[in-house]
Order: sequence, then C-alpha cells, then structure tokens
Amino acid sequence: MTPSLKNSFYFEYGPLDDGTYWIQTLAKKLINVSKASLDVILKLNNGDSFEEISRICGVNEEEISELIARMKQGGGIVKEAQGSIKQAKPINDIRVCPYVLLWILLVLIQIWYFKYIARTYLMEKWQEGVIVLIIAVIFTIGHEFGHYIVSRKYFKPKFGFTFLFIFPAFYVNTQEAWKLPKGVRILINLAGSLFDLVVNTLVIYLVIFFPRLEYYATPFIMTQFCRWALVLNPLFPTDFYWILCDVTKIVNLSQKAKENLWKLRPNLLSLYALLSYICVILSLYWFGSYILSLLSKFFPLLVF
Repeated sequence: MTPSLKNSFYFEYGPLDDGTYWIQTLAKKLINVSKASLDVILKLNNGDSFEEISRICGVNEEEISELIARMKQGGGIVKEAQGSIKQAKPINDIRVCPYVLLWILLVLIQIWYFKYIARTYLMEKWQEGVIVLIIAVIFTIGHEFGHYIVSRKYFKPKFGFTFLFIFPAFYVNTQEAWKLPKGVRILINLAGSLFDLVVNTLVIYLVIFFPRLEYYATPFIMTQFCRWALVLNPLFPTDFYWILCDVTKIVNLSQKAKENLWKLRPNLLSLYALLSYICVILSLYWFGSYILSLLSKFFPLLVF
C-alpha cells in the first residue's frame, strides 16, 4: 500500500512553447515536465494511488516514484493537506521584430563608424588605456541593467557576480524567463546588447561633434565588442546563446555545435562552433595585445 500524497504538492505551473510545462516550487526551483508527468502529479495530489495512476496514465510505479523524488528534491512537496497547486495566468507574447530591426540599425551605425571615422585602436599612454578599460567594465553593469529593466515587468530579477571565461562580470539572474513566452524571452536576452549599442551610438554621436574624442571612443567601443565576442558566442551560456536556442529550437546548442565540429560533420552547427572559436581567439588576441602594449609602456625595459 503506497502512502497518499493528497494535497501534498505546492507549486505554480504553466505551459511552454514546446508543449511541456514549467513548474515553480515553493523553494522557487523551476522544473520542466511533460504533460503526462503533470497529469500524474495532479492525480497524486488528488489522492489517487500508484496502481490507479499506473493503469490510467500508462506509466509504471517506478516512473511515478522517480517523479515524486524529483519533486521532493525541487521543494515541490510539503506536509499532507498543506499543499497548493496554482495554474499561472497566461502571459501575452510580444513582437520582437521592431527591436531586432533597431538592433540591426545600431549595428550598421557601428560598422559605419569603424569604416569612416575610427583610427585609434591602441592608446599611447597606459594610464589612458586603464581608464578606458575601467569605464568599459563599469558599463557592463549598464548591460545587465538593460536585462533588468525588461525582466522586472514579469518577475523580480536579482543581480550577481561571476567570471565570464577569464573576465569578471556582473549579471542579472533571469532564470525565471524560462517560463515566459518565446518573444518575451528573446527581448530580455536582447536588452543587454541593445543597451550597449545605444551607449556606443551616443559615443559615436559625440565623436562626430567633438572629433578629438575619437582617441578615447574607438578603444572603448572595441572593448565593448571584445566582450561581445563572448556574449554572442554559443559556447557560453550568455545572451545570444539563449536567443539562438529559442530561434533554432535546439536544446543544448553549445554541446551539439561542439560535438558536430569535433566529429568533422559539414553542417551549420559545426560551422557556427568553428566561427565562435575563431571569434574568441581574435577577441583574446586583441585584448592581450592591448594589455601587452600597456605593459610595454609601463615597463619599457621589457621586450614583448
């Protein structure tokens, strides 16, 4: 005789684009389950026995036990008669095309700048270079603030600190975006780079009216793009990685792209992985050259 779990589940749930469901437990953990698994959980919460559920839903008792263990681990099961299951109100999706067109327009402005105006790629004095780097690092907070502004409309995001490859970085925890419609998720992930592009465009605008600022502006924008080489990279779980997962509907895109590359499969996934590696190498090369040039000015007796 299996113990009853009547009214022992505590979570909120809602549908996802792929036909599965998200479950957010009392412990704020997010769990992804199939419709069949959700039906099993709802029947367990109604007090149905393992035998009844196994017969009606076509699952064996071992699978039911594994599902219960998963819910317990995620904090979705409480004391009997203290549970509460709530279906989340549907959230309307949004059209991201206008934001994508704005992003493309701002990128074209950056390309125009580097083709016709940019001249300074390495600064003469190491002190000036350090100041530009510090300013660029400060603006990484602004990048995360872009995510924060959009996501706060749907949930309460939290700031954190981590290392992106070898670079220290602030971040906004947007895990809860997982339960939002695809268009909203894409906008949240796009918001950070949009903020960067707006800042870069304002800097370009100042350079047009004050040409002497180009000496500082170009290294600053280059530092922004150096960081973008990581943010745009499918090898790291950053903004555009999640956008690409949504657009391509490929789960674990990074892993699959690298697997295709190492197995020398001639397809778009292996090509994308190769280009992303090249992007990281070029970014690190430029960043390393910049740091070495600063050190050579600080320690003129050293030979690099």
